[in-house]
Amino acid sequence: WRWQLNAVMYIGNQEARQLIRRHEFDPERRGEQLFDVLCTSYEIALTDGNILSRVDWESLIVDEGQRLKNDKSQLFSALERFRASHKVLMTGTPLQN
Repeated sequence: WRWQLNAVMYIGNQEARQLIRRHEFDPERRGEQLFDVLCTSYEIALTDGNILSRVDWESLIVDEGQRLKNDKSQLFSALERFRASHKVLMTGTPLQN
């Protein structure tokens, strides 16, 4: 358990996200990120999927899981490339709808 977490909001335009990557994504090339939690949107996960999928994630938690009902969607394909020890799908909408 960690009392403090370094949570990073991975949002903004391309230049802002590049700045975040430079400072938070293994800036000293030691094979580790400086953040404990990274929050982003579906759109950015799609746009930067090639970059984000290079990280060895401990956990991948996806909210609005009903958006992944179709395994042919771009989002499903993008998230499938992410390596994670644990994957959690959260949804408030019944999946059978």
